Parts: sequence; C-alpha cells; structure tokens
Amino acid sequence: MIPAMNSCKKEKYIGIRLSEKEYQMVKSEAEHDPDCRSKSGTINISKFIRNRVLMPERNAIRVERKMEDLIFQIRKIGINIHQVTRKMDSEFGELSDIQVLKEEQKKIEDLLKELIQLYARR
Repeated sequence: MIPAMNSCKKEKYIGIRLSEKEYQMVKSEAEHDPDCRSKSGTINISKFIRNRVLMPERNAIRVERKMEDLIFQIRKIGINIHQVTRKMDSEFGELSDIQVLKEEQKKIEDLLKELIQLYARR
C-alpha cells in the first residue's frame, strides 16, 4: 500500500479514453463505493480508479465482507423458510405462508445473483 496516499498532493495527470459503455461501468462501480462519495453525494471517479489500481487488497477485503454479509442474509432467509415449512407440515399453515415462502425464495435468488456478480468481479 502507498503510505499517506490521500494526503499527497496530486501533481501528475493521466488521461484515458473510454467508450460510453466502459464509462458507465466505471461510474456504476464508483457509485457503489462509499469511499468515493463526497459529503454532498457527488462521486469521485478519479479516487475510485486510484483505489482500484493502487490498493487492490482493499477491494478484495470489501468484496469478502460483502460476500460474508450476503451469506449471512441467505442463512437467515433459509431459517425463515424452514420455520414456514414446519408450520405448513404441521397443518397450521395458511395460504399467506405460501406467499411468504415465495418471497423468501425470491430474496435468496436475488442475493445469490448479487453474490455471483461480486465473485465474478474479483
């Protein structure tokens, strides 16, 4: 890691050209990085690129934390599904419980998609 990178005066300029699609991808990634937002909510794409290039281990840690959080959420949803299933098996279930199961299953699918996308970015 580069020591005191944030406190260094940035004197050198590097320009790159991106297609519209590439720019939108970089911008989208920067929007999801809380370190690249100012207090006013604007996005600092230069800071995002510096962080990605100069501190790649930081990004790996962030992805790991996000993956752990997603796995935790999936476990919680799995417990909810198990409770509803037990209720249905004991014949105390209602039609609304089936709707809850469908909603929980949809949450798992969404979280798994997010997890796959995070893993693919690594």
